[in-house]
Amino acid sequence: LDEVDVVLDPLKSELNWPLGTRAPLDFTAQTSPPGLRWRVPYLLLDAVIGAASEDPSAVVPSSPERDDDESDAGDDDDDRCLEADGEEVREAARLENNEAAKADPYFRGDDEGVASRLKLARARAEIRMVVRSGLIEGQMQARPHPTLVSERWYRDELRPALAAWVLLLLRSPTRAAAALAGAAYAGDLGGLDDQQVLAYLGVATEPGARDRAAAAVDACCSDDQAKLLNLYHSWLAHMLPFAL
Repeated sequence: LDEVDVVLDPLKSELNWPLGTRAPLDFTAQTSPPGLRWRVPYLLLDAVIGAASEDPSAVVPSSPERDDDESDAGDDDDDRCLEADGEEVREAARLENNEAAKADPYFRGDDEGVASRLKLARARAEIRMVVRSGLIEGQMQARPHPTLVSERWYRDELRPALAAWVLLLLRSPTRAAAALAGAAYAGDLGGLDDQQVLAYLGVATEPGARDRAAAAVDACCSDDQAKLLNLYHSWLAHMLPFAL
């Protein structure tokens, strides 16, 4: 083993030579649209980098009014659905305490529902506030590009906000969440409650909660549901702070 450069060369060494039939990785070619495995990190990075790069006075996203034909124009419009249109947020805020509005199936979140998108907008606003606070306190830096300074701050402050947003995405009935965040594969998440999902994503409020959540995932979730939760957990707990 003295020729370590040859032994470790993936194009020459038998230790690294691929064997068997080629198969795509989970959540790549077989998803619709394809590439969910790569959309997840972009989704999380966009939430953090976008919050660190934007005008600190921005709280709730807004966009020009679009008609129904434009709203189905493709992925660019679907991306916006992961937050909420400014007009829909204002309408939801006006109707939020109106019992008649709550009885309306559209308001309850039925396919692009106002209530669901309002919750997503509020979760993104929370991420923005956490990131802006981190920039002020020196836990992150914005120049020359958004960079994480304190892993402890990420674990204690930013990761819980991101996990809460991810949970809403996985529970969301919107078409965009189904296609771009994996909600179509999440289903009911094996009947897990919100606290169990958050604990599995790495936001545990008490000792042993993560282990109990992992046991519940093993017992209740399908393969796709468990793989999706593992993908989000890996990024939230390990790869995202490293990438930042």
